Amino acid sequence: THTVIRFKRKLQTCDDRDRTINKDTLRVLWAWNDQDPHDDVAGPVYHGENRGVRSSMFLRKEVDIAEESLPSDILSHDVVMSNTIIPSKRTTYWCRVVDMPKLQTKHHIFKVQPVITPG
Repeated sequence: THTVIRFKRKLQTCDDRDRTINKDTLRVLWAWNDQDPHDDVAGPVYHGENRGVRSSMFLRKEVDIAEESLPSDILSHDVVMSNTIIPSKRTTYWCRVVDMPKLQTKHHIFKVQPVITPG
């Protein structure tokens, strides 16, 4: 069996303790208990081991990132990890120092996206 939770709220509540819901990946913390609360004053029973976290996207992006077109004066540079197998774990970190192209003036990086070759 599974549980589906539906909620409704503003995407931006202007509350300092709320996160803005946007098209980025959001981390969702969850917890549950087999028992219903006995009364409204005491609140729910402690969840014990029934808890977790998951990265989720609540909103779909209208345009696939790979299909976005960039202005013709934009410079791009691919950093490639050769012969690298991506583990089946949810999160993997790699650290690598790379030489970037030499530029005459200050530039800003405004887009980063993975380039994954299947197989």
